[in-house]
Amino acid sequence: EEEEEKKELLHSVGSSLFYNELRVSPDEHSLLCTEHVFTDNKTREKTTRWLFDCFSFRRVMFAPQELLVLIASGYTTGLVINMGHTYISIVPIIELNILRNWAVILPIGGRDVVRSMQLFLKNRCRHQLFNSNGDDFDDKVVEDIVKKHVYVAQNYDLEMKNAVTDKEHELPDGQVIRMGRELFQCTELLFQPELFGLHDTPGIGRAVNGVITRVMDDVLLKPYLRYLLRLACTNIILAGAGSMYPGLQDRLYKEIDRPIDKKVRAPPERKMSAWIGGSIWAAHKPQTRNCWTTKEEYEKFGPSVVHSRCW
Repeated sequence: EEEEEKKELLHSVGSSLFYNELRVSPDEHSLLCTEHVFTDNKTREKTTRWLFDCFSFRRVMFAPQELLVLIASGYTTGLVINMGHTYISIVPIIELNILRNWAVILPIGGRDVVRSMQLFLKNRCRHQLFNSNGDDFDDKVVEDIVKKHVYVAQNYDLEMKNAVTDKEHELPDGQVIRMGRELFQCTELLFQPELFGLHDTPGIGRAVNGVITRVMDDVLLKPYLRYLLRLACTNIILAGAGSMYPGLQDRLYKEIDRPIDKKVRAPPERKMSAWIGGSIWAAHKPQTRNCWTTKEEYEKFGPSVVHSRCW
């Protein structure tokens, strides 16, 4: 019964998206779906069934967000750091081939920055940020504060010593709150999770250093593969909404202390990089010809056929 409810909900969401929002007839179109770099076969097969059985798309393709980010940047080799709502992925890619053995997923993201901001503001202006129920903070208000004001400190300890309460923010009801060190304390979670009780999670700088160190120290790698991996690690590309905080690009550059000639790139459009890369990739017919799964192939071989067309 619970499974049926989920199916009905998915069908309702899909119908609203395709027919009401996009205003398209799925059976006349192909669909490219982004996915987690470690998406399992069972999940992909379920999605394939849903898209073909419920909406009759002509063709379906699955592509990891990190691959599409790299395509949007104009490169085929690089180390993509995709900073999302609930996790951060650090994925090396060589000539559009994803090297999952060296990829790292950190269980922290933009949601955690917002939550930490809620905690820091709790004592300063508790009575102003409660929602209408009076039992919790208004998430939308805090998300707006994070979006407009927070930044990443270049030297956290020094910033803590010199912080002043001088930033004002007007709430929807017209009240004004003043903020100081909270504006960079909340993003420090991305670099020092241990300060927030996450002792088993490395910060983004340490995680990137770890990936680079593994590449440089792996004696079993063939010389040419080691060269390509080192090349990927010098071309670091930030993407995702969680990468938009001012100061993050410079702080990450400083934190990467491995002896490589690195570049940390933060394209202005990086919040939408996966979408941009997807639109580019889907339009490249010669390169993607063998990446699509057609409805006819699905009906003949079943949903498992999709795995042979994935990265």
